Amino acid sequence: MAGVADESAGLRCQQCINVLCGYLRLPYDGEQGSSGRTKLVLTTPTDSENTDKGKREEHIEYRQNDREVRQTIVRVITDHLRREAEYSWSTSDFDFRTAHLEDADFRAVRFSGAALFEGATFSGLTGLTGLTGFGGVRFSGNANFVAATFAATTSFGLAAFSGPARFTYATFADRAAFDGVRFSGSTDFGKTTFSGPTGFDRAIFSGRTAFDDATFSGTTMFTGAVFSGPTGFGGHPGREM
Repeated sequence: MAGVADESAGLRCQQCINVLCGYLRLPYDGEQGSSGRTKLVLTTPTDSENTDKGKREEHIEYRQNDREVRQTIVRVITDHLRREAEYSWSTSDFDFRTAHLEDADFRAVRFSGAALFEGATFSGLTGLTGLTGFGGVRFSGNANFVAATFAATTSFGLAAFSGPARFTYATFADRAAFDGVRFSGSTDFGKTTFSGPTGFDRAIFSGRTAFDDATFSGTTMFTGAVFSGPTGFGGHPGREM
């Protein structure tokens, strides 16, 4: 599929990318991700005496070695989004909404089109680094992380958002680093949950910025951060700017 996209342009290339992203949006069970199992049959009795009469079977289908397939797809996509890519997909749109992404490394990629991560789950607990990396990423279009869940340490260090960036209702379960990030458009962290240490040191917010009703459970640092536009910390008395 990647080869077809490389040899295509415009709509046909986008269609190939849509197929790859569509696979990542399929239901996924992390516990079965690397298993060769393809089916699980659960048998439960339907009567109160647990006899053999009236048994009900529930069949659960798994895609064999799904984790390897998914990680290959993510690696192929990110390789095509970096500056050194022979064939660049950066101008295309990427729909990762509700996708489950394990050990995803998006560092230094370039999104010139829409990058939608609404409802996506990022986990890295089974990886070697336990890190979800977006360091140095360039988002030129709409960056949507609404209701996304980041289970592992997450770094957006030195990333740049030229368009709107939405993290409303997102959950960062571990350390979150936004050090040196440049937000040129509107930025919304409303109702975002930060469970671990969080850093926005030297971050630059040029547009309207909202942290309304965000929850900070760990140490949170904004050392050297610059807010040029209207900024709200509603729900945090004394922090309105």
